Amino acid sequence: MAEKTLLERLEEHFIDTTGNVFFSTPFFALLENVVRHQADAQAIAARTNTALFNYLGLGFIFSKGRNLSRNICHLTKTTPELIKSVHDIIYTMLLTTAVTPPIYMFSGTEPKKALIDGLWAGLASAPVGWAIGQGIDFYKDLYNIEPSERPLARTFRNYTSTQKQLIGALGIAASTALTAAIYQATPW
Repeated sequence: MAEKTLLERLEEHFIDTTGNVFFSTPFFALLENVVRHQADAQAIAARTNTALFNYLGLGFIFSKGRNLSRNICHLTKTTPELIKSVHDIIYTMLLTTAVTPPIYMFSGTEPKKALIDGLWAGLASAPVGWAIGQGIDFYKDLYNIEPSERPLARTFRNYTSTQKQLIGALGIAASTALTAAIYQATPW
């Protein structure tokens, strides 16, 4: 296999990160705003900063760390979906617990509250860990970066490239609309 160009690596990073942000943003908006009652300004700043940091390199670290962890755990394309899902849940919980408090502090949350909310986010990220893993693999498959045998990717396997790109764009729009609805629905 030929070495990827810088442009190809940047494209892969952008797609990986979009798959991550696509599934995680509405979930964490709900957690921060509805469950933890963060003020809209702080919650929106946290989501914006998380997306920004992900696109500036945190998403690369997340994705490459996930690949490394999968290799260490000997996960392959033929590994049962349940095992892959458990891996994604645990990996996401650990990384979320580590990176969320600094992001909250950077977003204007007091350090003690940022630590508590970050721990909550880490624990609560269990259900979204599975979705983030699916999202990353789905977007890689959707945009022909790497084929995936995971259920979500298989669903759209026979669609044309144009249809897949439309599905990807609609997914981003739906994630954005759901996040906006969460903020609109809360009074703080």
